[in-house]
Order: sequence, then structure tokens, then C-alpha cells
Amino acid sequence: MTTKIKRVSRSIVCPEGKECTELLIEWTAVKGKKMLRQIDCSNPMLSNFGTEDCKWTCWDRLSRRD
Repeated sequence: MTTKIKRVSRSIVCPEGKECTELLIEWTAVKGKKMLRQIDCSNPMLSNFGTEDCKWTCWDRLSRRD
């Protein structure tokens, strides 16, 4: 069985920090339904060892989208 993986880049307003950030999002199809597989975030307050701690609320929001 082959698995189709789709990757997209999307700019969103971070639900936690309220600033715009770039996400690399990976989706996979399981039994015809899209499933969120991975998110990479470019928020400098998180990726550059900043003092911010991420709760990944964007994951919750994106996983509910089709």
C-alpha cells in the first residue's frame, strides 16, 4: 500500500504570539482522509532558543481543517 504525502508552506498568524510565522506542513492520506503528520515552525522566538515556550495550538487548529 502506498502512502501519499503532501507538503505545503503556509504563512499564518501564530495563535500564541500573534505574529506572522512560516509553517512547513506535512499531510498524509489514510483511507482517503487527510491526516496532519508534521509541522515545522519558523517563529524566531521558538527556533532560536528564545524564552518562549510553544503549546502548539496551531497543530490543533490545522488538524481540524480539511
